[in-house]
Amino acid sequence: MSLPLEWAYGGLRFAVVDQFPEAEYVSLVRENLSDPHTWEDELAPEVRERHLALSKEIVKSRILRVGAFAGDALVGLAYGRHAGDSTFSMSISLVRPAYRGRGIYTELMRYVLAHTKAEGFLKVVSRHRATNNAVLVPKLKAGFVISGMELDAAFGTMVHLTYFHEPVLREMMERRAGI
Repeated sequence: MSLPLEWAYGGLRFAVVDQFPEAEYVSLVRENLSDPHTWEDELAPEVRERHLALSKEIVKSRILRVGAFAGDALVGLAYGRHAGDSTFSMSISLVRPAYRGRGIYTELMRYVLAHTKAEGFLKVVSRHRATNNAVLVPKLKAGFVISGMELDAAFGTMVHLTYFHEPVLREMMERRAGI
């Protein structure tokens, strides 16, 4: 099945892109995240340098960037990548506050799930702040399940979600979770 690389939804243009416009991406991140500084800023310079060098070595294959555009303005985005084995990490999704409540996040998620299924990934994982109901509720409604929790030094209490493209994997998880 071939998915479109560009389509319209709710009066907006959605497109798979190679890069997000840098200035609009930074603006969108700052507008959505209450504390835009990164945890890396807290590291000692020599530790930060080692961390950044190691991070550059990570193979960044099978990256997916999907943008939602009002005209040429980036109003929402989803970014994810191959995270190992047959797992895809839905790493960041943002929608400008003025555009929320229009189904944009759900449309971005719908495309990511269709893309990952077509590419043969068995599961999609994501991590979210435990109080981020605007993301948790749509993902749970779409079939994601809570697969873990963590206390992260940079982000606080995080909920791990997993979407299984193969029903047998979800059934195995439910059995092992005692459901």
